[in-house]
Amino acid sequence: MAPMGGCSKYIQLSTKCQQSQRNPCLRLHQGVAADFSEDADSTDSACVEQSCASYGHKYKRCVVVGARKVTNITLSEQQSRTECVFNDNYGKVAGDIWVSRGCRATFKVCYKPASSKYVEVECQTTNAIQDERVECIVNEKDDPKIKSLTVLSHSSQRPCIEGHSFWAGKHKVVVDHFCSATFRVYF
Repeated sequence: MAPMGGCSKYIQLSTKCQQSQRNPCLRLHQGVAADFSEDADSTDSACVEQSCASYGHKYKRCVVVGARKVTNITLSEQQSRTECVFNDNYGKVAGDIWVSRGCRATFKVCYKPASSKYVEVECQTTNAIQDERVECIVNEKDDPKIKSLTVLSHSSQRPCIEGHSFWAGKHKVVVDHFCSATFRVYF
């Protein structure tokens, strides 16, 4: 959603409003609330596409790698039959995003970055017909452990979903279920 009339804030409309010092919001008429998030286009912000999925209607918190604070989240592509509704079954908290009650989607997530060391790694399944698990070693055992990772771009036809078709080990990225992608790996 673009800023309106010279405003430097985005407005996300929802039916819920959780007032706090870090999340100012106003209750408007007829049960609509406005959540004012920091401008995602400011010079010290970054944006990524990130998938997050609730399976079995469970709450899932997904790390936005390199984020100190998520400033804006918008639905890019819904993958579930369940409708994904901001602040109802998906949202943001600190440097993470969350989903619950069956929402599965890819989101555009804008954030204020934290300083961190990272590398970019391409990891892909090699067999397009039979599902296989592939481990891509990122660093040696004496090097720092992987803290988190995010998909920069994927080259597979099927989505790469964290915890389902890719995850991080201590020193490796693992892909499965036909996931092929370039990852940013943080230490």
